[in-house]
Amino acid sequence: MEVLKVLSASTIRKDSVENPQGEDLGNIEDIVVDLDSGMVAYTVLSFGGILGIGDKYFAVPWDALRKKTGEHKFIVDIDKEKLENAPGFDKENWPGIEEKDYREHVNMISEYYGYKPYWERVRETPAEKETSTRRTHRTALAASDIKGISIENPQGEDLGNIEDIMIDLDSGMVAYTVLSFGGFLGIGEKYFAIPWEALGKKSGENKFIINVDKEKLKNAPGFDKDNWPRNEEKAHREYVNKISEYYGYKPYWDTA
Repeated sequence: MEVLKVLSASTIRKDSVENPQGEDLGNIEDIVVDLDSGMVAYTVLSFGGILGIGDKYFAVPWDALRKKTGEHKFIVDIDKEKLENAPGFDKENWPGIEEKDYREHVNMISEYYGYKPYWERVRETPAEKETSTRRTHRTALAASDIKGISIENPQGEDLGNIEDIMIDLDSGMVAYTVLSFGGFLGIGEKYFAIPWEALGKKSGENKFIINVDKEKLKNAPGFDKDNWPRNEEKAHREYVNKISEYYGYKPYWDTA
């Protein structure tokens, strides 16, 4: 039996979380994604269950979770007392995404749980490192906020919307983005898988830009809305290789 490789962010959200002993800890409330690297910055959990902490959310590194085989559950292998004393945040007041505050927050939770910040797992060229140090903002968004954002081309023409993002369960990277092409393309009966690198956040607006030729988008390989690509290891890698080659990008596993 092939190993499950990816899940949509929508599927992961609200999955339950338990400890290795099978005791219920709570639920996954959301996934925060770094828009520059396409990596999961952290997972947002609510701790009910045996912990009974219901008034706050908790940011936990993606590396601290692993999928429970064959079930809609994740396992967090962290000591109960450490979870009970973890730094949380108010449900109505999420941590900011300004560069300094954001990096401080991720560093704090990574150190608390004994993991490296996710950006230390991304290979960067010297030029990219220099660029990242000059950045005034690191843009991160929750997966629930990414879903539904509109897409346009560099000319400002509406193309459609982001329907979901697919998360690689091993690496914590966005495997690909699922788009619907309405707008002036008018392709409404299918969804389309697009490499994360093909999208860029539009500065100052709640929109993404895709810099791909209109004809290439019209002729892109899509899939039926009720029949998504298989997410087992071999089939997934073949599919990602195909869409990456079509759009002229490397598969995401070659970029980090």
